[in-house]
Amino acid sequence: GAIVLAAAGGGWVYHLRRQAAGLSEADRQLYWNAQFLLDDRSPPHVTQAIAAFEQLAQKKPESALAWAGLAKAYGVTAANDLDDPMIFGPKARAAADRALHLAPGLAEGHSASALVKSFYEWDWSGSDEEYRRAIVLNPSLAEAHLGWAMSLLVRERFNEATAEAMRAVALEPGSFANRRGLAIVYFYSGRYGDALEECRTLLRSNPQAWVHGFMSVTYEKIHQEADRILEAQRQVALPETTRADMRFVLNMNLGRKAEARREFERLLEESKHHYVSPLTIANASGMLGNRDGWDEWIETAYRRHDCALVWLKLYEGTDPHLQKILAKMGLRDAPAATSQVPTPAR
Repeated sequence: GAIVLAAAGGGWVYHLRRQAAGLSEADRQLYWNAQFLLDDRSPPHVTQAIAAFEQLAQKKPESALAWAGLAKAYGVTAANDLDDPMIFGPKARAAADRALHLAPGLAEGHSASALVKSFYEWDWSGSDEEYRRAIVLNPSLAEAHLGWAMSLLVRERFNEATAEAMRAVALEPGSFANRRGLAIVYFYSGRYGDALEECRTLLRSNPQAWVHGFMSVTYEKIHQEADRILEAQRQVALPETTRADMRFVLNMNLGRKAEARREFERLLEESKHHYVSPLTIANASGMLGNRDGWDEWIETAYRRHDCALVWLKLYEGTDPHLQKILAKMGLRDAPAATSQVPTPAR
C-alpha cells in the first residue's frame, strides 16, 4: 500500500506509492524532503531538491521513482527559467526516459516526460498523451493534474485548465505549487478575484516575493492602483528581490524609469557571466520602448528554447514577429486538447 508522509506543521501530504517499496527508510525520507523542497518553487529550494534527487538516483540507480523525481526537478528548473533550459531540458528528458525504461507503468515518469514535452520540446500532442497516460495510471497524482493544467492554459484551454488545477488542489490542498498554479490559471482566465484569494491563502503559509508581485500585477488588471503599489512595495521588502530582473520590474511598476534603466544595464552585464532568461531581457527592452532590442532578444529566446516563451500566446496581440515564433512552436492555432481520460481498468 501507499506510505503517507506529512509535512510537520503543514497540511500538504505526499503519497509515496508502491514503487518506493525498495527504498530504505532513509531513502524514503530523502525522497520526501526533495519533493517538499521542490513544491516550494523558490530557486534555492529547487536547487536543494535537485541535489537530493541526484543523491538518491546515484545511491539507488535502479529506482525509477528517483529518476522521475529528478526529471521533474530538472523540468521545473527549465520551465520556471531558474537556469539554462539548454542544459536542464535535455537533462530532464534523459532522466524521464531513464525512469520510463526502468518502469514503463510509472505515472510519475509519464508526468515528468509530459512536462518536458510541453515546456522544452513544445510537443503538444505528445504532452497530452503523456499526461493522459499518467492520470490513467494514477488518478490521484496531483503533479500530473497541475502540469496538464499549465500545458492546457498556455494553449488558452481555460475551462480544462481550471478543472485540472482544481483537481490538483483538491488532491493536495496544502501544496504551494498547486495553489500557485490555480492562481495563475484564474489570472489568465480573467478571474482576478479568485486569483487574489488563492494568493492570500499562499501568503498565510509561504510569504514569497513572487506572491506579492503576482498580486501587484493582478490589482493592476482591476485598476486598484493603491493595492498594486502596496504589493509592489511588499515585494521590494523581501530578500528574494535582489536579482536585477526583479529589481527592474519593481522599479518599472513603481514608476522609477531611470532606476529601471540602470537595472537593465546590470541585467545585460549579468547575462555575459551567467544565465539570464533571454525573454526577460526581451520584455525589459520592450518595456523601455526598445523595439530592436525586443526583436533581437525574442529571437534569441527561441533559439535557446526559453521555456517561458510558451506563455506569450496569451499576450501575442498582432506582433508579426511573435506570431511567427509562436507558429514555429506549434502555438498558433494549436490543436484542441481535452483533459478527459478513459476510465482506468480495474
